[in-house]
Amino acid sequence: MWKFVIRRIIALIPVLLGVILLVYLILSAAPGDPARTILGLEASEESVEALRESMGLNKPVIVQYFDYLRKIIQGDFGTSWVSRHPVKEELAACIPFTFVLAGVGLLLTILFALPLGILAGTKQNSIFDNISMALASLGLSLPTFWLGLLLILLLSVKLGWLPSSGTKEGILNLIMPASALTIQGLAGVARTSRSSMLEVIRSDFIRTAKSKGISKTKVILRHALRNAMIPTLTVMGLQLCNMISGAVLVENIFAWPGIGRLLVQSIQARDIPMVLGCIVVFTLSFSIINLVVDLLYAVFDPRIKAQYKA
Repeated sequence: MWKFVIRRIIALIPVLLGVILLVYLILSAAPGDPARTILGLEASEESVEALRESMGLNKPVIVQYFDYLRKIIQGDFGTSWVSRHPVKEELAACIPFTFVLAGVGLLLTILFALPLGILAGTKQNSIFDNISMALASLGLSLPTFWLGLLLILLLSVKLGWLPSSGTKEGILNLIMPASALTIQGLAGVARTSRSSMLEVIRSDFIRTAKSKGISKTKVILRHALRNAMIPTLTVMGLQLCNMISGAVLVENIFAWPGIGRLLVQSIQARDIPMVLGCIVVFTLSFSIINLVVDLLYAVFDPRIKAQYKA
């Protein structure tokens, strides 16, 4: 198992290198001068040129890229061109807010989507099944940004129940962004767990378990659920990645001070060190989530564990 983990970590290195290079090329090709943006239109050419020299913008793009890689190896993500603060400090301040949103979304998915999909799968074509899957289809069709704006209009502007933005009121500020971020994930996991449960309960080993006189509840919990979790885990991992990346939209709609909002602000300001820091965090998060999902496969299916050991 440890060999598998080490191989995955090593495979992450070229992914990070490629992502950083791609972002560097895109930002370098974008119109505008970061030094001019920082100093303003009224700054003299001498001041702009001096700032470009201090920021290393006069060097070729490939040289800037390798300079940045050298700093990352030393644990230095650079200094923000806008705030003049270390990138690590600003990322450390924003990451917890994004992970709180994603963590709440994952918790809601486990508490509601899994039971909903399992019950719908065991009660195929019932009223409960039809209503729950209709709601899941509706949830999948709602764009996150539109749902966020709708929640603000209804719950904040019209009813005045919840604050529309910020973090000053604690958990009240968390309800709407977490809901907007989670709806599609809940719907996707519910549909997948239902389909997986339907496939498993029609298997021969389930019929054998029932023929031995085991109660339906025990058959579902001990045999069907464990085998139905493999595709469901895959979708849950993908949805968690979607929640983290979807925070870019949600955090800007609700003025939530997470890494997604920081990324958008940094792109607008052409703050390349900050943009690269955010991208590295996103890439690492997605890779770690995929690795954890692969390891969880082995928990539910011993055959997969044997493959990892091989």
